[in-house]
Amino acid sequence: MRSFEEEQRRERRREPARRDGDLRDGALVPTVYGSPMPAETSFLGVHLAVADMAAAMAFYRLAGLPVPDGADGEGHVQLDVGGGVHIAFSTPAVIGMYDPGWRGPSTATATVLQLRLASRQAVNDMYASLTEAGYRGHLPPIDAFWGNRYCEVDDPDGNAVGFQSPTDDARRA
Repeated sequence: MRSFEEEQRRERRREPARRDGDLRDGALVPTVYGSPMPAETSFLGVHLAVADMAAAMAFYRLAGLPVPDGADGEGHVQLDVGGGVHIAFSTPAVIGMYDPGWRGPSTATATVLQLRLASRQAVNDMYASLTEAGYRGHLPPIDAFWGNRYCEVDDPDGNAVGFQSPTDDARRA
């Protein structure tokens, strides 16, 4: 087993990975820190614990996600967001059915759920719409150094949700 310092030295010697993966034998191979991602690993989605499904669904409906009618009264809701990826929501009662050691919800988080909007103006409009509806604005819209218009709003359970425009390379710092 390698030490943390050995692993850091090893990572620094590697060629930087492309954002979209590496070409190997003419095929694009997804990479993680320059190493091929195992073929059996792929991103499936995010699962959020919610105290009140109706409140959560109202927020994500207003945020533009495809929340189906009748979801407000369910214990578990899964929203397919394209590309085989989903966002799932479960109440504590449902989570407790399969995870007896679940620690419960926590509002202290460093995780931000990221959603892309169609334009820079759409970011401003989304922030205004959500905060006017009573949701807590965590970060008002900014022109971020990476070239996007960006803001964050907390959902009813305290999860930070970031909204960003497509990247404008002319606005990168």
